[in-house]
Amino acid sequence: MPDETVQSGVTPAPSHSPGEQATWIALLRGINVKGTRNLPMAALAQVLAASGLTSVKTYIQTGNIVFRHPESDASRLSALVTRAIGDHFGLEPAIFVFRHSVLRRAILGMPFADLDHQDSGATLHIFFLDGAPQSTDLSRLKRLLAPDERFHLGGDIAYLHAPSGFGRSRIAGALERILGVNATARNWRTITALDALVSVDE
Repeated sequence: MPDETVQSGVTPAPSHSPGEQATWIALLRGINVKGTRNLPMAALAQVLAASGLTSVKTYIQTGNIVFRHPESDASRLSALVTRAIGDHFGLEPAIFVFRHSVLRRAILGMPFADLDHQDSGATLHIFFLDGAPQSTDLSRLKRLLAPDERFHLGGDIAYLHAPSGFGRSRIAGALERILGVNATARNWRTITALDALVSVDE
């Protein structure tokens, strides 16, 4: 059975029929940070379209891409995107590729029901892990929580509410090391914006 995720470790979505266009999300890590590793999103969208992806859309400059492709193997799509970026921009960012259904699962599984989504758009973050955590002992992580923070681990997706700022959160910086997995995070505003981009085509 083909892999449907890479660098996200999420439960595979149902396979689509051969040749059927599926909707995918690609999250790039570590680009356009403080003037380094610059990757213009408009140019990237054109390059990816020329590489065979369709309905390519990007959101802001942090490397958030929605596209469609009949490929059912996420590792092949990740390789395609990686090769296109390397050939045209000389960069090799870490790339997390997964189905739109995974994004929906992350949205629907948000555990902090009392949060005002609009007010928390920049302070609620979702981490996509590259596999099941090697350690599920959350005591080490919880000791790092600030008094106003909340954290929840749901399999291969984690949620952090950090009202004082993601950059100040000690748990954000330690999550990969303690859980033993690679991860990338996006705030709630970005997650819901990507979902809205998909809805435009559906």
